[in-house]
Amino acid sequence: MSFSSSDDDIQLRLRTIRPDSEDEPTLTKRRKVSTPSQPYAPPAPPLKSSTFLRRHAPIVGRVRVSTPRPSNTLSTAKAQNPTPEKLPTKSKVEQKPKKPNFSSSHELVALIVGKEPNIKKLVLHKEAACLYSPVFTAAFNSAFLEGQTQEYRLEEVNEGAAQFLVQWLYNQELTITQLEDGKYNQDEVESLIQLNILADKLLLPRLQNLTLSELSKVCHKSKFAHSFNFHYLYANTGPGSPLRRFVVDHCASVLCSYDYGASSDNFPKEMLVDLAAVLSRSLTPSAIDKLKPEHALTRYHVPEA
Repeated sequence: MSFSSSDDDIQLRLRTIRPDSEDEPTLTKRRKVSTPSQPYAPPAPPLKSSTFLRRHAPIVGRVRVSTPRPSNTLSTAKAQNPTPEKLPTKSKVEQKPKKPNFSSSHELVALIVGKEPNIKKLVLHKEAACLYSPVFTAAFNSAFLEGQTQEYRLEEVNEGAAQFLVQWLYNQELTITQLEDGKYNQDEVESLIQLNILADKLLLPRLQNLTLSELSKVCHKSKFAHSFNFHYLYANTGPGSPLRRFVVDHCASVLCSYDYGASSDNFPKEMLVDLAAVLSRSLTPSAIDKLKPEHALTRYHVPEA
């Protein structure tokens, strides 16, 4: 039995099976379909786990997403996970000052106050003296005379200032009598001034600030100024001293022109210069304008016969 057939029979059978339009391509002859050329874009890879994404930066579309690799270095860890700043605690001013615990209560030192023959000796614990003052620490632990004798001379201060110093070394407080009984005490004011100068020499800034606070209270209550020994203050302080500026500002605020004339010998030359600078800065523009001579020349005229 023969299965061969002609080409016409094959074409007839195909049209019977697929009755499409006349333009339908046959199995023997197909048209080549051309598409416009486009750049090849690889398909996006399937989503991976977070671990995979950290190790392999995926390509999304045509943009590469780079994920920083974790580092084991301490600096990188701090940069990626910064530690939150701690909330501010009490400031140094508000913190309670430390006090001696007298672990070496048998060690004593002495402060020799004044000059011969009127000297006073104040004995205190070495721990209390050295806890706050680096000057005392260096002196009493050195091979010099102070370290050998365990005595420190305070020749430029009075006994009241030295007692204030010892009081503060033990308690970090000062008891001002005139603030309690309301009676002005010039000697106590002198002692506070000397204590402030001494605190500067002993490198005790906290005590310096405390003495200025107490002096401010005394000044506000008694308005002292003209009776103080300004020569001592300027002889023992330097330009720009906080104590100088405090006293000059106080005098400029409470003294009148009569006080300067009646007590001119009490004012050192440097202090008068400081006072002039402070008073000139306090003048308003209108007050300065009124001082101009051309506004009232008659103030300078002499009587004419």
